[in-house]
Amino acid sequence: MLLQKNYNIPKAQNLCNSNSRTQQQQIRALQFGILSSDEILKLSVAEICSEVPYQENGYPNFQGINDPRLGTNSRDFKCITCKGCK
Repeated sequence: MLLQKNYNIPKAQNLCNSNSRTQQQQIRALQFGILSSDEILKLSVAEICSEVPYQENGYPNFQGINDPRLGTNSRDFKCITCKGCK
């Protein structure tokens, strides 16, 4: 289902005090959906097989207790799942 109506939403620069020089673009379409229980389970499971939090090089250990797919507790690393988005 796509929303086709223009709601005359104010531009973002009017809503915040950003000094960004990036070009703003208008959203042309937005689509929402519902995931099945199986899809949610498939996206949410990360098998943890090791109690070792970090590799020898200092990076988080995949399938360990600090698996980067579960998020990060350090500003030095990005979450693999959300790619560092806040």
